[in-house]
This record gives sequence, structure tokens and C-alpha cells, in this order.
Amino acid sequence: MPRCIYCLETKSEELFNREHVIPEGFGTFEGNLVLECVCKECNDLFGRTLDLKLGRDAIEGIDRFRHGLKTPAEYKSLGKRSTSYHEVMEGPLKGLRCFGTPNDRGDFDMTGYLPQIGLAQTDDGPFEYHLFDEVPTKEELTARGFVSPVSFQVFGATVEEGMDQLEKKGFPRGESGGQTSPFKGRARVDFVFTISHPEFRAISKIAFNYLAARSTAGIACMPQFNEIRRYVRFGVLPPRPLVRIFPPVHVADPVTGQAVRAHYLAVERRGDKVAAQVSLFSRHRYVVLLSQTPFLLDVSFQSACAFRST
Repeated sequence: MPRCIYCLETKSEELFNREHVIPEGFGTFEGNLVLECVCKECNDLFGRTLDLKLGRDAIEGIDRFRHGLKTPAEYKSLGKRSTSYHEVMEGPLKGLRCFGTPNDRGDFDMTGYLPQIGLAQTDDGPFEYHLFDEVPTKEELTARGFVSPVSFQVFGATVEEGMDQLEKKGFPRGESGGQTSPFKGRARVDFVFTISHPEFRAISKIAFNYLAARSTAGIACMPQFNEIRRYVRFGVLPPRPLVRIFPPVHVADPVTGQAVRAHYLAVERRGDKVAAQVSLFSRHRYVVLLSQTPFLLDVSFQSACAFRST
């Protein structure tokens, strides 16, 4: 019976299904790489967590809309689970966090605000904006030189809800405040992303999948890969970073020589170490340390592929 390369459990064949090395949401390709050594339980878990995070809430996931792989109608935010947001970078609303949806231009339209409170010494500002669960206490503001009463503005919620949040932080009711009128004019808004363990685990899964595709399931099940396996499957944090970010790999069209947006995967062994590279849409190049434990057998790894969506 086959053995799953992630949970390492031996199961009957009907408990396995197809696992794409690169999640299907990032395109279909000529010579597409598909595994049959990942069990349904692991595959389903990845679909609900790592693949979902990478597709909806990572910068590479948003690139799918910028490059026309997904249409604006297909966009779905992770909502409260999201760690990405839009932030106003200039003007009287600088620091205000908002959310948007993709448009047909490959950009985003601002469609609303995250629940937050702006705090200032006067009604004229400037205001410091804080999400509801990040509002500082009155003692913290006093230590920074704020003098009561503190003016506040509420976005993404009612004034009453904002006052409730302030009361929890030690601000008595009755201090000045009011719902801000809709902003009129233009302001630069940037998309802010957090790249942390959820994204690193999703990228590590692609790297480990590629190792299995270019070697064998038996090699991928070797104990030398237990650390990266536990990190991907169970979220066990390693004692040292396993993923680092570098400038992207530039892929050229073989006919025109022009640079193209493509996915790039590579794996190689250098001494006792096995490392992989993952780059989606030529955005970032993630180098993933898959193993640095010596092999008893002479196992070699060296492969690289570039994929363009078809």
C-alpha cells in the first residue's frame, strides 16, 4: 500500500488523490506536475488552509488577478482571517486601513474600511488610526504626551461601537468624536502584505512537492526531510528559519528572448543540504531548506522547471 509523503501513514490506494505540485489556482501548464503520493486527508487540509491562504491572501495570490488568471468576480477575501490590507499612504487619512476588490484594470478599488478608530489631540488632527483590537489604553496615550480629552473618529463601524471600544481602554464617555464623512478626492493607497509562517508553509509545500515529483515518493518519505515535513503538515516551527526570500528569477521567452511572468521551481543537493527554489509569477524567489541531514545513500537532486500558464 502507498505511503503519504506528509503524514507518513500507509493507506489503501482509494484514500489518495491527485496533488498538483503548484496549486491549480495558479494555472495549468504543459507538462504539469501531479503527485499521487499525498493522501486525501492531507490534501484536503492543505486546500482549506495553506492553498487558501496563498491564493487569497498572499501577494502571489493577488497577482493572479493582475495577470488575468482570475477575474474580479472570482475574488474572495479571507475576511477576519486576512493579514493583508490596503492602507492610505498620504493626506489627512494617512494610516487608515481599508479593503478593496479587483477591477478590470488589474488594480483594486477601495470599497470600505476596516473597523478602526483615529485618535488625535484636536478635531483637526492629525489622527493616528488603530484597528479596534489595537487601540492603546488611556494610560499608554498619556505616557506619550496626549492630554485628555482626546478627539476620535470612527471608520468601518458606528460611533457607538467606537465609544464602546474606547471605554474598554479607559476613556470615559462624553469625549469628542464623530463619524467621519466619506473622503472626497484622490489618495495613494498601497496593498500591505504580511509574509510569515502561513505563506512560508504554503511555499514549502510546493518545494517539497517538487522534490517528490523529481525524485520518488520513497525518497520524499526519508527521515532527512522530517523537519520540513512537520513544518508543512503540522505547523511545527523549526529551530532555525527554513525559508528565505531573494530577488526573483527572470524567465525569458525561448523565441523572443523577452522576460515573461512565469513560475520557476528548482531543487538541488549541495553536500549534505537539499534546497529548493520557488518563484510564482517571478514575484519573489523563496529558497527552502528541505534537509541538511547527511544521507546514507548517494542520492542526487538537481532539476529546474519554468511554467507559463496555458
